[in-house]
Amino acid sequence: MSRPEESSKPGCPGSCPACPAGKEDAPPCREGLTGWRLAAMAGLAFLLPLALAGIGAVLGGSDEIRQLAGAAIGLAAGVAIAVIGARWVRRAAKENP
Repeated sequence: MSRPEESSKPGCPGSCPACPAGKEDAPPCREGLTGWRLAAMAGLAFLLPLALAGIGAVLGGSDEIRQLAGAAIGLAAGVAIAVIGARWVRRAAKENP
């Protein structure tokens, strides 16, 4: 984001690629994820797959092959949940600018 003094529209926090310079009816710029939402999405995207892989390995039992399969299934489930969550957040951001 650029600084407020570089903005072409009064009251706009900065210029973004979606807002053409000098266009008076351009929508206000959206900053994106910040604060607790950013932390929640980071946890969803990075920590949840690892946690589910660990849980899958524990639930796999004492056999190494079952532990590996459980970890792989847990990791795949965590990644799928993270992808669905990221798409949901992106869609919600587009609908509510």
